[in-house]
Amino acid sequence: MDRSLSDAVISVDGARTVRENFGRDVVLDVSTPQKEFAAFYFPCDQILNSDKWEEGLNAAFPEKFGRYMTFRTTVLKPFREYQVPVIALKKETSKEAVCLVFEKVNTGGVPLSVFELVTATWAAVGFNLRDDWFGPRNGKGRHHDLAKRPLLKDLESTDFLQGISLLHSWEKRETDRLAGRTGKDVAAVTAKREHVLVLPLEAYRKWAQPLQMDF
Repeated sequence: MDRSLSDAVISVDGARTVRENFGRDVVLDVSTPQKEFAAFYFPCDQILNSDKWEEGLNAAFPEKFGRYMTFRTTVLKPFREYQVPVIALKKETSKEAVCLVFEKVNTGGVPLSVFELVTATWAAVGFNLRDDWFGPRNGKGRHHDLAKRPLLKDLESTDFLQGISLLHSWEKRETDRLAGRTGKDVAAVTAKREHVLVLPLEAYRKWAQPLQMDF
């Protein structure tokens, strides 16, 4: 009975071996190309360019080469000819549109949180919001410091961004009022999703400084 492709794919350890009996018995050794040829196992890191490996197989075991070519046609060729879909966005594309595309493509219908979308946006300018909030590798980030305060211990990342949005939009409103603007010309104080998504990184850095309030 022919083995299915899923059965044909195996994982090896760092020494490129498969072991049993708690690591005492080596049942497969593909640590060198010659051993790969003999066992007739193809290394996945050669999928896109296997010329050198093929030359070695043909030189060592020419009788196996015909079978290998069948494998190349049925397995490797589809990999090499697969057309990867690409969405091209121009530099002038708005952040809202970029976030919408990112959300639609990556979630399979499950909405991403505002925090995740802002993280992706600011990553493009070299700022890691996730590390800032949680700390590198889940260390002691901004969330850890805020959680020490009883009233802020349950504060979520999106809540914090909304708070920053309120402060930033309030500052814009005050600037408009001092400039003599009235009515609809005065910026609204807001923490709506669409406004948090376009929050400038500079505003976050300004308003997210360590709080000095004693609560």
